[in-house]
Amino acid sequence: MHPADEITQLIQHYYCCSTIRGRMIEFLGGSTTGNATAVYAVANDGVSGFSPPAHPNALEEFLRQGYDVERSLWDRGCLVADLDIDYENFDCATELYSDPERVFGLIQPALRSAVDVLSRYGIIPMEAISGRGYHLV
Repeated sequence: MHPADEITQLIQHYYCCSTIRGRMIEFLGGSTTGNATAVYAVANDGVSGFSPPAHPNALEEFLRQGYDVERSLWDRGCLVADLDIDYENFDCATELYSDPERVFGLIQPALRSAVDVLSRYGIIPMEAISGRGYHLV
């Protein structure tokens, strides 16, 4: 199996979890993709770049394909800022999916530091786990 196919299968398995999907819909600003406040979402397969902007309803198809999904900061309901704390390992791209406990443990200090700094300014972000790390929104 080609390494890219292995990564895609691991991501697709990760996205099968209903809790993960629910948090992603929450990340889009809604309880369903139909009432999401994000103006659009984009997807990235890690090779060919980002898809054209799509309605948040495209989330299910993006996840089925195993794509990384990002939302617009443009929102119908509020001003949104997103601090993305990711883990990248260019020597072993599958490490995040094959050993997530270790990887997410490695980025915990950065996450806690960011949350501490934001809290000093009265900002309590929504913490969302992505495929490679965390989003503080």
